[in-house]
Amino acid sequence: MTGLYKKYGGAKVQLISELKPQIRLRKKFLMYGIIGAFVTVIDVLVCMGSEVFSNAVIANTFGVVTGFIIQYFLTAKHVYNEKT
Repeated sequence: MTGLYKKYGGAKVQLISELKPQIRLRKKFLMYGIIGAFVTVIDVLVCMGSEVFSNAVIANTFGVVTGFIIQYFLTAKHVYNEKT
């Protein structure tokens, strides 16, 4: 990765060294977004699987409640660094 340079008026600045502090600053925000996307997929899959055994309203409720529980534990552990 040392070959990634961007020229600013003749001076070479490493892109990686520029991006690392920005990623560190936004690490928790990025993790929250990744967890949110993962929970959305789980919510949809649980809802679709539950529709086989019950009507759509009950299946959607089950999917949303499952998503809330998973979201709570994942964000508490990986974003807020809390023990639940």
